[in-house]
Amino acid sequence: MSRVEITIVITSDGAVTVSQEAKPARQMPGAGPITEPQLRALHTLLNKTGFTNASEQLSYCVGWVKRDLSSTSDLTKVEASFLIEDLGKQLDDERMAAMVPEKEAK
Repeated sequence: MSRVEITIVITSDGAVTVSQEAKPARQMPGAGPITEPQLRALHTLLNKTGFTNASEQLSYCVGWVKRDLSSTSDLTKVEASFLIEDLGKQLDDERMAAMVPEKEAK
């Protein structure tokens, strides 16, 4: 992906010059592809939270990032970080809930 830089120069005699130059797109920090360690962590957490097959895992990720993915490998580093954090919180919440005794029925 690239971007175009346009320069417009107007001289004192009124002449106008327009030039354009293609430049590489600036990439946001963390916008690169998911890393292998992130991919392993993501799949581990997806399995632990009950998403045991690839189709369920992909559907969960698509719903979370709100864009089409052909595989979890299409996630960015940033998206993967947020997904990993969210799934980790879900697991922590489940563990905490399991530790709280149920109230007895009256």
